[in-house]
Amino acid sequence: MLLRERIDDEPHPTQLQIFATDIDASALAEARRGQYPSAVERQVSPERLVRFFTKRGDSYSVTKSLRDLCIFTEHDLVKDPPFSRMDLVSCRNLLIYLEPASRSASSSSSTTRSDRAGTCSSARPR
Repeated sequence: MLLRERIDDEPHPTQLQIFATDIDASALAEARRGQYPSAVERQVSPERLVRFFTKRGDSYSVTKSLRDLCIFTEHDLVKDPPFSRMDLVSCRNLLIYLEPASRSASSSSSTTRSDRAGTCSSARPR
């Protein structure tokens, strides 16, 4: 949502494609559904709720326009080859599950595979 809003504010919006990856197929299936309980009303601003969600009974679904930005795929960061040509890599909660050697290898792989100047963002390992 934040990226979509930011890009839409640009005079010449760039194309946005989000690769949402996980090693867990069931987590990906849940993410693909794009369903949220009514509690999302308290977690998202009213403007974003109207723009990015559709109420369906007691839950909310993300809009097709937001959902179409995302490609969901299984990917093991340690075993599978990295994606290339990424401008931004965000590893939310990932690094806390990796051993130190895997943590180092995965962050090195993500930053060296970019063909352009990019950003790598991650949570601090515990």
